[in-house]
Amino acid sequence: MDELNLRGMSFFGYHGVYPEERKLGCQFSIDLQLKGDFSFESTSDDIRQTVDLVEVYRCIEEIVCEKSFNLIETLAEEIALTVLADFKVNQVTAFVRKLNPPIPGAVDTIEAVITRSK
Repeated sequence: MDELNLRGMSFFGYHGVYPEERKLGCQFSIDLQLKGDFSFESTSDDIRQTVDLVEVYRCIEEIVCEKSFNLIETLAEEIALTVLADFKVNQVTAFVRKLNPPIPGAVDTIEAVITRSK
């Protein structure tokens, strides 16, 4: 299977269990791994025949910035299932990191990794 990756997407969102997370929001970092058969696309060199990564980015931005979930696992699931349904890919892995989570102690990131396939 071929692979396309988007790494280091950064968004501000309002996801979390605690009221202050949903009120104040925080920064999220997201990576996506898209798998499929991109052999035709790589030889045709035509953006209309492949996955438009700008559109994938906009899709992720809309989910992270306009929706709200208690759990980052649910956010990752929403991202993976939406990309899988809306784009010509066979498998999506979403890496969703919440930066500086409100956890007592020294924790700079929590991460959920979800893989979904057709």
